[in-house]
Amino acid sequence: MNRILIVEDEPRIASFLDKGLRANGFATAVAATGDEALRMAASAEFDLLILDLGLPDKDGFAVLRELRALDSRIRVVILTARSGVTDTVAGLQGGADDYMPKPFRFEELLARVRLRLAERRTPEDMLLRVGDLALDLRTRQLQVAGRAVELTAREFALAETFFRHPGQVLSREQLLSHVWGYDHDPGTNVVDVYVGYLRKKTGSNRISTVRGMGYQLQEATPAREQPRAGRVLLIEDDARIVHLIAKAMAQTRAEVVVAEDGEVAVLMASTEPFDGVVLDIGFPGRSGLEVLRTIRQEHADLPVVVLTDRDQPDVHRACRSAGASRLLTKPFTTHKLREAVLGLLWAQRPGT
Repeated sequence: MNRILIVEDEPRIASFLDKGLRANGFATAVAATGDEALRMAASAEFDLLILDLGLPDKDGFAVLRELRALDSRIRVVILTARSGVTDTVAGLQGGADDYMPKPFRFEELLARVRLRLAERRTPEDMLLRVGDLALDLRTRQLQVAGRAVELTAREFALAETFFRHPGQVLSREQLLSHVWGYDHDPGTNVVDVYVGYLRKKTGSNRISTVRGMGYQLQEATPAREQPRAGRVLLIEDDARIVHLIAKAMAQTRAEVVVAEDGEVAVLMASTEPFDGVVLDIGFPGRSGLEVLRTIRQEHADLPVVVLTDRDQPDVHRACRSAGASRLLTKPFTTHKLREAVLGLLWAQRPGT
C-alpha cells in the first residue's frame, strides 16, 4: 500500500485530503509544520508527499530542499495558493514532481498522485503475485487463477496490504491502521467483515485465520494428496475376496493384478514391478508361507499384507517370521482392508 505524507497546516484541508486519500486505498499521515514533516520523513518510509508551501514555521521551498537532501526518490506534489509562474518554476526546479494551485478539485489531485506514484515503478512492480493470485496496481483489479475480479476501494487497500506481506501474520490492529487509519475505533469488527469479503473473491483457503494473532495470506492450500498410483499383486483364489478387495481399491489409484495360485504369483513377482502384495496364505497348491518367503528372497523391501482365517499366535509368528508386513484376519471390513492396502503402498520396509 502506498504511504502519503500530507504537509498542511490548515486543519480543514488536511482532514479533507486525509479522508479522501484513505477512501481511495492509500495510507496517510499528516504533519502541520515543516519540521514535523522532516522528522516524519526521516523516521518512516513514504512514497509521496503533498506539500503546502505556506507553512507556519518554515517556507515550503526550504522543506523541499531539505527533503531532497534526505531522500531524492520520494515524489512531491506541491499544494499552494501561490499561483504565480515564478513560484511554479521555482517549485519544479527545486525538486517537486508536480504543482497544484488552490483551490483544486480532489479528482485532479488524485489523478496526479497516482500518475506520480506509477512513475516510480517498473511494469513488474505493478503486479503483485501470491501463488495463482495477482493484484494489478494499475487497474486495481484482482486476478484469481487468470480470472479478473473487481474490488472496491477498501477491498483493494486490504488486498494490497496482504499482498505486500505474503505469508506474514497480520494482526487486526495492523490491518486497521494500514487500511482505515490510526484513529479508527479499535473495537470495530470492520477488519473481519472485509476479510470475509476478500475470502469470497479469492477463495476461502487463501486468507487463513491464525487464532489469537490475526490473518495470513498464503498460496492456495492444496487438496489432500491421494495415494500415488501403484500396482498391487493380489494372490487369492476366492472370488468373493477378490471382489471385496477390488471394491476396496476402487477408491484408490492403485492397479490390482490377480494371481490365483502360488506358482503364478512367484513368477509374476519376479518378472513384473509391484508396489505391494496382498497374500492369502490359505489357498491350495504351493504354501502361502512358502510363496511369501520366495518373494522376500527377491524383494526384501516389498511390503506384504497377509490374509488369514486363523487368528492364532503361532500363525501370526510364522507369518511375521516369513516376512509379512501386516496381518489381516478374516472376516474383515472393506474399510480395514483399504486401510491396510494404503498403508502397504506407503510402507518403506517389512515390519513398518
